Amino acid sequence: MVMPANMSGAEKREKMRLVMLYMLAWLQAIMEAAISSSLSHPNIVQTYTYAIRPMKDQTPMTSYIEPGLLVT
Repeated sequence: MVMPANMSGAEKREKMRLVMLYMLAWLQAIMEAAISSSLSHPNIVQTYTYAIRPMKDQTPMTSYIEPGLLVT
């Protein structure tokens, strides 16, 4: 990841923290969707298909990254 030279160390650490949170949320959503699609039980709503996409547009390094995914 390339960061602007004029960012302070604290700003770079915060940006990296937010990127890691976003990546963890993405991985968790993928894992939950994959697991739920393989479950079969009368008391669980069956998942037949799923798509994972960001909840809002994000421009790299210029916007505030918030963890958030929409699983449809």
